[in-house]
Amino acid sequence: MNRELRSWTVEGNARRYAAVSSFGFGGTNAHVVVAESAEPALAPQPAGPVLVVLSARTEAQLRQKARDLAAFVRERSDVDLGSLAYTLQVGREAMEERLALVVEDAATLVERLSAFAEGAEEVEDLHVGQAKRHREVMSLFATDAALQEAVGRWLSEGRLEQVAGLWTKGLEVTWSRLYPAGSPRRMSLPTYPFARERHWLEIDGSAPATATTASISAPVLHPLLQQNLSDLYRQRYRSRFDGREAFAAAGLLDGGVLVEMLRAAVARSLGAASDEAVQLQDVAWTGEVPVPCALDVEVTAQDDGTVACVVLAASDDDAGDVEIHASATGALVEAERLSCDLADVQARLATADGGETWCGADEVLCRVAISTGTWSDHALPQPWWEAALRASSLLGGDAAVEAVGVPELCVHAPLAATGWAWVRATEASDVVAWTLCDAHGTVCVEAFVQIAQPAVAGATVAIPGVVENASSERAAVEPKSARIEPVATLPPLRIAVASADAVAPVALPIDASTTESAAPALSKPSGIALTGLDGWVPAGHLRASVATQRPRFALSTPTAWSRQAPRAAMTTIASPPTQTVGAVEVHDLGDGIQAIRMSTVSADGARNVLTPA
Repeated sequence: MNRELRSWTVEGNARRYAAVSSFGFGGTNAHVVVAESAEPALAPQPAGPVLVVLSARTEAQLRQKARDLAAFVRERSDVDLGSLAYTLQVGREAMEERLALVVEDAATLVERLSAFAEGAEEVEDLHVGQAKRHREVMSLFATDAALQEAVGRWLSEGRLEQVAGLWTKGLEVTWSRLYPAGSPRRMSLPTYPFARERHWLEIDGSAPATATTASISAPVLHPLLQQNLSDLYRQRYRSRFDGREAFAAAGLLDGGVLVEMLRAAVARSLGAASDEAVQLQDVAWTGEVPVPCALDVEVTAQDDGTVACVVLAASDDDAGDVEIHASATGALVEAERLSCDLADVQARLATADGGETWCGADEVLCRVAISTGTWSDHALPQPWWEAALRASSLLGGDAAVEAVGVPELCVHAPLAATGWAWVRATEASDVVAWTLCDAHGTVCVEAFVQIAQPAVAGATVAIPGVVENASSERAAVEPKSARIEPVATLPPLRIAVASADAVAPVALPIDASTTESAAPALSKPSGIALTGLDGWVPAGHLRASVATQRPRFALSTPTAWSRQAPRAAMTTIASPPTQTVGAVEVHDLGDGIQAIRMSTVSADGARNVLTPA
């Protein structure tokens, strides 16, 4: 009769038996005899190579899993590789990021896992892949009998390298076919490497001590979209930043952070699937946002299937003036499976720092490595944005540049902790093309980014060749201002017109029946003036026909309007023999807002477009 807690020892391989008696107050007695389960007889496993597989949700977590498993095996010199491989094959869920390797001994397994965990790009006989990028091809194996037969033959013949390569691309494997004589025993292995992020409830010391469950914040959706405040009328997200965030370490939210905020809002609002990419167009921002601050992101559906997305100062007063910090048009498109031939790019470039940076006349390739874990929830992490900007600065020598707008951006997949930023010059002197890819050349992000050298706030924004008079000499064009003061103190946005004659804008006719009962969904720019070489054109010409529901809004650059705006209309100007031919695009953005883009045309041609028939 056991009356205290003590070790239960047995002799040799004998099984443990116990009797349990229960006596009830009502006279009911129960007696149970229990026995220790017998260990199943295991079939002897043939010596030879084993297939070790690992998977995780992100590349950073996959590298951590490799690091943990390497440490586990290193500490156990007598580890059973057969049981280890079998446990990983059947006892773990197969996720998107995958790794597989065939080894014959523990030392080789530790060496190759450690190399991968430390960021090595090429490891001998180690297969790495993303299942979601090969779903269409792998789906053939589920329906094609010949392919299924081939895989079954590889398994029965022990051709593990072929199986490893296909598994990392998403192949579903019937692992039991590797063990016709019986499966090995499962064993205890390191658990999944969670993100290890801390989420403490911040309590305001001045608030009453009687907190209720309603005051506890909801789970954070994204580091830049912390709270969902959507209702039946609109999608809205609110976030508060205090400067302790990694992306606000400098006390500012820069353009890269605002772009990621807009991307995350579009992806969440439209319910982006793993095989869909987020496309942003005409991303504009007014400047860096100082922290601490509270921001709202509003997403509004458009008639053409896109969404309008704006970042603005947090406010619960819909009727008041609200400071808008950034805007974009977003949509979901099919994610393309693109790859960049890194070796081909490097072959035509030169490096002076051991292969970290490759430079040529019109292109730069830079290796990027950021801290793992910190940015796991960001598809476009801020360090990637900064690295691409540094690469962009090398196109023009070594002068610092900063982004002032993004005409177009497409995020096919989240960026990993390591990879390459490939930057090229374009026909437009102030626009560069970015291709951001992982360490293997798989393209994750493509973008056209408008850049400029830092300049004093409030400088004139000049657009080369907006209007040109053929009879006058080409006027010198001032560079675009890369930075604009916060909107509360913004001077009027000035657009320099390279013409001897000022172009006086004339209000475009607006159908009152379509606008008089509708509250504007978009904010109207104000404080805009056109100037010619002979003086200012009064801004009243514009203010007379444009409502200003939110008068503090200003665009960072006049070229930020969409080149693919909804309901765009193209008009070609017939030019006299002595003047330059060009085109004028008139974009109806809805709610009475008109955007006009002029290429190189004559001053008379511009007047023809601006003057109603």
